[in-house]
Amino acid sequence: MDARNHERSANETGEPVVSTGEEVSVNAADLLGAESADDWKLEPTEHAARLKPEAVALKRVLEMEFIKEIIDRYDRADKAAAEQQSRYKKFGRSEIYLGTVAAILGAIVLSMADLADPNPSYSYFRDFLLLIQIICAAGVVGVKYLLQHQQPFVKWNESRSMAETARIELFETVCGLTERKWENVQSEVGFPLLPLQLEYFVRYQLDVQLIYYDKRGEQHRKAARRYVSFGAAVTFIAALAAALVGVSQGIGDSVSIASMAALAAPILMTAQTNLSRLNQDERNGARYEITYAHLKKVRGEMLDDARSGAAVGHAAPVHAFIRAVDRVISVEHSQWQAPETSGATATA
Repeated sequence: MDARNHERSANETGEPVVSTGEEVSVNAADLLGAESADDWKLEPTEHAARLKPEAVALKRVLEMEFIKEIIDRYDRADKAAAEQQSRYKKFGRSEIYLGTVAAILGAIVLSMADLADPNPSYSYFRDFLLLIQIICAAGVVGVKYLLQHQQPFVKWNESRSMAETARIELFETVCGLTERKWENVQSEVGFPLLPLQLEYFVRYQLDVQLIYYDKRGEQHRKAARRYVSFGAAVTFIAALAAALVGVSQGIGDSVSIASMAALAAPILMTAQTNLSRLNQDERNGARYEITYAHLKKVRGEMLDDARSGAAVGHAAPVHAFIRAVDRVISVEHSQWQAPETSGATATA
């Protein structure tokens, strides 16, 4: 059925006429059912259950077996990516924390070694700290071994890439851009399929991605700013401690306190820098901001034309719009494949 059959004709009261593309898109969006807080979840079966009866053509597409096969691949890859991401960050944080503790303990043990005639209790305490330092250093070596041989970062990126490739394949298949086709899904009494496909893509792909890149990007930027503030505070402490060491020669214990602060501050600063790199805050904050801006631009420049085309059954502008959106998302995803290292030197 052509979407022209749903065009509202001008009325005799002089009220403004809603354009065909606008009216049909509103109707198609309404037939998708009520919006939900769970719209971000990739669940075509659930999406099909929300459709109103007039959207029977889209319902038949969403219930196709090959759609379920794509979702199965997405779910497996998404689960694997989450597991590998958790493992990578757990190992990375462990390496950073253990290395930081080992470095600080090493500085303390060295400062304690300067005492000319330590009593037995003092020596036992120093040896105890040295033992803890050795254990932490061994832990760093063990974690590095796990990172290098289990390669959770590489597996995380591979699985996430597979999941997001399946996501794009799903929407392009539902919207008729792939070689997988279907027959006899359009009934004579149902709403036209093309506007439904477009609005399905807008709600469950484009708008979901816009929200993600906007909100998650802001979270990354806020975290990066917190790390910068912490780094500034640590730098101030290190500078102050160094100054105290310089002016406190011969004063006694105050020199040791200032010396410890001067030693610990750069160690803590290195740790916070590595944590920021591990969480990708600055890198992802910038990437997500750029991707969000590009998606908004594509939405603003191409969506109206796509809706106008869908209203009269022209698939070309619809497919061009979908490909433009997926191209922006694919460019961002390709950044995951940039060479990275792990642990304390990670940029992931």
